[in-house]
Amino acid sequence: MFKISYKDITLFSIIGVMALVIINLIWKNNIIVTSITTVLGSILASVIISMIYQNSLHDSFQTYKKIGIRNTFKNFEEAFDDIKKDIGKCKKADIFFMFGSSFINSSSSYIKDALSNKSTKVRFFIFDENNPFIEAYGSQWSKDGEKYDTEGIKKLIKESFANIQKIYETIDEEERGTLEIYKIKVSSLSYSFYKIDNKLYYVPSKLTTSKLFKHPVFLFEKSDDRRNLYNSIENEIDLMINDQEIIKIYPK
Repeated sequence: MFKISYKDITLFSIIGVMALVIINLIWKNNIIVTSITTVLGSILASVIISMIYQNSLHDSFQTYKKIGIRNTFKNFEEAFDDIKKDIGKCKKADIFFMFGSSFINSSSSYIKDALSNKSTKVRFFIFDENNPFIEAYGSQWSKDGEKYDTEGIKKLIKESFANIQKIYETIDEEERGTLEIYKIKVSSLSYSFYKIDNKLYYVPSKLTTSKLFKHPVFLFEKSDDRRNLYNSIENEIDLMINDQEIIKIYPK
């Protein structure tokens, strides 16, 4: 989509209006000419409005391009197929969530595909069992049963850690890529994300205890703009690692 300068739009408008005025002055009181110039005036106005609207769209698209937003999904389920396929063919991925047991189990073959390439590096970030926020999440989610109370969450975290290792260990050592697992020591969970090569699938955390409520998932791509969420997330994780709010536990 191209942009027409507002100077050109103004010049086009002035010339068009002047041309219609001159025609009406030359053929005064000519009903046919008046009818024709009335129709042409309406067409001219439509063209001018279309030019302005196109410029507005162009500016919006440029803004979206700068901040990196590429798509939205109704919920995680709608985004899941794209996420796992991107992981399966990635060169570099960061996956950040509380425990992600369902995701790991459902996408194990894609994780294995990624880690079966020696040039691939995948980092998982999951909650530490002693993260102080687990108790609060357990209290909030325990109405769904023991699986999601405090002890249930700790169990899911341990299972996820073991399952990630298990996937990795099924790959021949000579063919393995690089796997790193980090524990989130002190942070709450405001969002989850799947940063895959130059893509970022951003999943906002919900506040309600309802399992039926789900936020949209936003797809961003890396760009040079400082407002780009991809860059912001990357910087935040690096800061948390440097401040030891996130600690690498595998390999030791």
